[in-house]
Amino acid sequence: MKTPISTWQLIKPYWVSNQKWIAWGLLFLVISLDMTNVYMIIQMTYWNKDFFDAIANYDTHAMTPLFMTLVGLLATIISARIFSTFLNSS
Repeated sequence: MKTPISTWQLIKPYWVSNQKWIAWGLLFLVISLDMTNVYMIIQMTYWNKDFFDAIANYDTHAMTPLFMTLVGLLATIISARIFSTFLNSS
Protein backbone atom coordinates (compact mmCIF):
# COMPACT_ATOMS: atom_id res chain seq x y z
CA MET A 1 0.00 0.00 0.00
CA LYS A 2 3.01 2.24 0.15
CA THR A 3 3.31 2.55 -3.65
CA PRO A 4 0.25 4.81 -4.28
CA ILE A 5 1.28 7.14 -1.45
CA SER A 6 4.87 7.41 -2.64
CA THR A 7 3.68 7.89 -6.23
CA TRP A 8 1.42 10.76 -5.18
CA GLN A 9 4.27 12.31 -3.19
CA LEU A 10 6.39 12.15 -6.33
CA ILE A 11 3.88 13.74 -8.76
CA LYS A 12 2.10 16.15 -6.40
CA PRO A 13 4.69 18.98 -6.62
CA TYR A 14 4.28 19.12 -10.40
CA TRP A 15 0.48 19.29 -10.34
CA VAL A 16 0.35 21.99 -7.68
CA SER A 17 3.33 24.10 -8.83
CA ASN A 18 3.22 27.49 -10.55
CA GLN A 19 2.83 25.73 -13.89
CA LYS A 20 -0.17 23.67 -12.79
CA TRP A 21 -2.54 25.39 -15.24
CA ILE A 22 -0.28 24.51 -18.15
CA ALA A 23 -0.05 20.93 -16.91
CA TRP A 24 -3.83 20.61 -16.49
CA GLY A 25 -4.43 22.25 -19.87
CA LEU A 26 -2.06 19.87 -21.64
CA LEU A 27 -3.62 16.90 -19.87
CA PHE A 28 -7.09 18.03 -20.96
CA LEU A 29 -5.85 18.62 -24.53
CA VAL A 30 -4.23 15.18 -24.82
CA ILE A 31 -7.33 13.45 -23.43
CA SER A 32 -9.65 15.38 -25.76
CA LEU A 33 -7.45 14.56 -28.77
CA ASP A 34 -7.51 10.88 -27.84
CA MET A 35 -11.29 11.01 -27.52
CA THR A 36 -11.45 12.69 -30.94
CA ASN A 37 -9.40 9.83 -32.38
CA VAL A 38 -11.81 7.28 -30.90
CA TYR A 39 -14.82 9.17 -32.28
CA MET A 40 -13.25 9.40 -35.74
CA ILE A 41 -12.46 5.68 -35.78
CA ILE A 42 -16.11 5.00 -34.98
CA GLN A 43 -17.10 7.29 -37.85
CA MET A 44 -14.72 5.37 -40.15
CA THR A 45 -16.58 2.18 -39.20
CA TYR A 46 -19.87 3.75 -40.28
CA TRP A 47 -18.20 4.98 -43.47
CA ASN A 48 -16.97 1.43 -44.23
CA LYS A 49 -20.52 0.12 -43.88
CA ASP A 50 -21.92 2.77 -46.23
CA PHE A 51 -19.09 2.23 -48.72
CA PHE A 52 -19.47 -1.52 -48.93
CA ASP A 53 -23.26 -1.22 -49.07
CA ALA A 54 -22.84 1.11 -52.05
CA ILE A 55 -20.49 -1.37 -53.74
CA ALA A 56 -22.88 -4.27 -53.11
CA ASN A 57 -25.80 -2.28 -54.55
CA TYR A 58 -23.77 -0.97 -57.54
CA ASP A 59 -24.63 2.56 -56.40
CA THR A 60 -22.18 4.70 -58.37
CA HIS A 61 -23.89 7.96 -57.40
CA ALA A 62 -23.05 7.38 -53.73
CA MET A 63 -19.32 7.04 -54.38
CA THR A 64 -18.43 10.72 -54.80
CA PRO A 65 -19.97 11.85 -51.48
CA LEU A 66 -18.43 8.83 -49.77
CA PHE A 67 -14.97 9.68 -51.06
CA MET A 68 -15.37 13.30 -49.97
CA THR A 69 -16.40 12.08 -46.52
CA LEU A 70 -13.36 9.80 -46.47
CA VAL A 71 -11.03 12.71 -47.24
CA GLY A 72 -12.51 14.72 -44.35
CA LEU A 73 -12.31 11.79 -41.93
CA LEU A 74 -8.72 11.00 -42.86
CA ALA A 75 -7.64 14.64 -42.62
CA THR A 76 -9.14 14.90 -39.15
CA ILE A 77 -7.69 11.60 -37.95
CA ILE A 78 -4.21 12.35 -39.25
CA SER A 79 -4.20 15.89 -37.84
CA ALA A 80 -5.39 14.77 -34.41
CA ARG A 81 -2.87 11.93 -34.23
CA ILE A 82 0.04 14.13 -35.30
CA PHE A 83 -0.89 16.79 -32.77
CA SER A 84 -1.41 14.20 -30.04
CA THR A 85 1.96 12.60 -30.77
CA PHE A 86 3.62 16.02 -30.68
CA LEU A 87 2.05 16.86 -27.32
CA ASN A 88 2.92 13.48 -25.84
CA SER A 89 6.56 13.81 -26.87
CA SER A 90 7.01 17.38 -25.63
